[in-house]
Amino acid sequence: MTTTCSTITVQAPMNIALIKYWGKKNKDLIIPLNDSISITINSLCAITKITVDSNLENDLVIINGKIENNCRFERVFNEVRNIVDRRKRNANGELLNENKYFKIESKTNFPIAAGLASSAAGFAAISFGLGSLFKFKELKEIVRIARIGSGSACRSILDGFVHWKAGNSDEDDSECICEQITTISHWKELRVLVITSSEERKKIGSTEAMQRSVLTSKLLQKRIEECVPERIENLKEAILNKNFPQFAEITMAESNQLHAICLDTYPPIIYLNSTSFALMEFVHDFNTFYSSPLIAYTFDAGPNCFLFFEEKTFPLFYNSFKKCFNYNKDLIKINFDENENKEIIKLIINEEENNGEILKEKEEENKNKLQFPWLEAKQINIQQLLLSKLGDGPKILE
Repeated sequence: MTTTCSTITVQAPMNIALIKYWGKKNKDLIIPLNDSISITINSLCAITKITVDSNLENDLVIINGKIENNCRFERVFNEVRNIVDRRKRNANGELLNENKYFKIESKTNFPIAAGLASSAAGFAAISFGLGSLFKFKELKEIVRIARIGSGSACRSILDGFVHWKAGNSDEDDSECICEQITTISHWKELRVLVITSSEERKKIGSTEAMQRSVLTSKLLQKRIEECVPERIENLKEAILNKNFPQFAEITMAESNQLHAICLDTYPPIIYLNSTSFALMEFVHDFNTFYSSPLIAYTFDAGPNCFLFFEEKTFPLFYNSFKKCFNYNKDLIKINFDENENKEIIKLIINEEENNGEILKEKEEENKNKLQFPWLEAKQINIQQLLLSKLGDGPKILE
């Protein structure tokens, strides 16, 4: 038998859901109960080397130096083999199943299983890499393979704002597709600050938690029928019009409802921690103080916070943030990439005095309404602050 070996290295971004995916109507095909909308984030990614080698005796998956045994990887590999084999049979060629195994070596620059959508980045990288190696002609094939590995991974195949459509069928996934709402360049002023308050593995994973909610939460069904369709259309409108207040209100309402469903689930699922709630309180007080939603938060299935704002808001936010919270600044990692955030860094340096004047004016306006920044700083636990632009889709590194 001839020895053959092919390799490819791919970088794929994570994505964060604005309209949440929570629950499946088909667990085998990973068809979600409802549509969702997400945004890719440049600075959080998986870098994955894929080797297809006839000398391998089994498939092998290594993530952050640790061997992983998970049926989701085998499902992806078998789906790729089936697609390739159908083509080979048509061309009377060699069957891939006979002598090819896959080796995956993946590293993420953020903790896995901590509510930071690590599986989305990982399976997007694997699917895009295998699709590129075997020259899949249609992107929808790669999107489907990513979805079979991890539902949210299909949204990381496209860049910018992505709409994942559930489709109408429980048994046929042909309508379960991803569409780009708009590219990252459409709203280039938008930024996301990832605030990591815990890198610990979640007590209950998303897959198990979703199933528990589907079985026990009455609020989940009400959300699907009454809330999601309207929010999908309103959020798409906000994105296309770059209407940040509308964007912020929908995004925060969706986050709150996800965690309300988790509490409505029996036994209840608790992902948020004291730092999560303190950050939520801060955002609402900040927005009230400035008489407009200037910042939005969202949390996935974990305690770590994603804050959205436009570039011009960051200096005001950062000034208030430092006054409202005590945290160990010597221990946390702060990643404000200079190449990505030159304008923000310039604003921070040049507008400290101006920010102080704005705060004084607002304090006078609100002295009988709201004390902000807070008189007494709150203690919170933060392990990392990461400021990022919106993300591209997967790309081949080598």
